[in-house]
Amino acid sequence: EHALFAAPAHALIIPEEIGMLAPADYSYRSFVEILLGKNGALPATGAQLFRDNFNIYLLPAKERGAGIVIRRGKNLAGMVTNEDASQLILTLLPVGLDRHGEPLAAPPVHSPYRARYPFERVAVRQYAIQEDPEGPYPDAEYVYHALTDAARAEFDAGIDLPRRGMEIDYVDLQEPDAARGVHLFDTVTVIDELLGVRETLRVTGTVFNALTERMERLYVGDGWDE
Repeated sequence: EHALFAAPAHALIIPEEIGMLAPADYSYRSFVEILLGKNGALPATGAQLFRDNFNIYLLPAKERGAGIVIRRGKNLAGMVTNEDASQLILTLLPVGLDRHGEPLAAPPVHSPYRARYPFERVAVRQYAIQEDPEGPYPDAEYVYHALTDAARAEFDAGIDLPRRGMEIDYVDLQEPDAARGVHLFDTVTVIDELLGVRETLRVTGTVFNALTERMERLYVGDGWDE
């Protein structure tokens, strides 16, 4: 393990499997911004943040399917859904390089969901794809195909989908002295036949009542900033 800073007071622990962070200038930036801001530690590593009272850990982004089902009439007391489409991309303009190192743009690539939205959102993407007569992209046609495939791969990864989350009032059926069944980063299935909801989402936040020793609320999905 190693720390982001040499000073032990910062106490940021990064397992070796995540790797070292790239050198960067963190002058005049708060610790929260260093961790969560643009070009911060979490966006750079794709890791998950775990904090106890003394240390902050960046952990590999691994989901755990606990097989937990939250269902109306059983352990679902209430639910608020949130959908955020402010960051999705519907059209990509992929750009590579020609054999002289000059920008080479392929035709726009559109999301298959583009017609669902009453607005357009376009982004320019620079890819490390360059025309090279002796390489894998010997002419511009090869570059165009590679750029198009790279853009389509981003849509396959979900850049054209809204961030969706749920705030769930949860009835914890575990005995107070038993190990709690739901933890951060677990995947749970939420079912509400009345609303037509059946989704499997990751737990991103919890509210635990220390007096009753029961979980009371869960935040699932990625549409919450809390």
